[in-house]
Amino acid sequence: MKMHEGLPVITLWEPWATFVIRGWKTVEVRPFQRLRSLEGRTIGIHAGERWDSNYLLKAYPYMDDYQRGVMADIRKRHVQGILGTALVRAVGHVGPAESRAAMMSISWSSEVRWGLVLDDVFEYSAPILCAGHQGIWYYEGAEGGD
Repeated sequence: MKMHEGLPVITLWEPWATFVIRGWKTVEVRPFQRLRSLEGRTIGIHAGERWDSNYLLKAYPYMDDYQRGVMADIRKRHVQGILGTALVRAVGHVGPAESRAAMMSISWSSEVRWGLVLDDVFEYSAPILCAGHQGIWYYEGAEGGD
């Protein structure tokens, strides 16, 4: 198995990456457990090129007035790059109790969901502009922001 150096990174569509980096979304949900290897590690949060045009259907019930009010600015400032880092505190099954933290409805009737519980979020003063990849990828350049 190849050992990687550098920062492990996951790519999220916007505005989800911004929600994570601002500390609004503290659980990142996936339908698989492939990201389990990130538990206990600091990872990069990369904003992908794509904007999720359906985010409001999922996130709106969990957003406050301030969050709703800044969405136009988030959309205008969308860049593709590493926005900062977060510690993956835990990885495990998630259910309805995690809906607010995930900023989306999670029901027991849906497929099994895995959540990355994120903590110690650090936003770079300027994003590291770069393309991302699916799955876990590694950024081996200089550290970002201050």
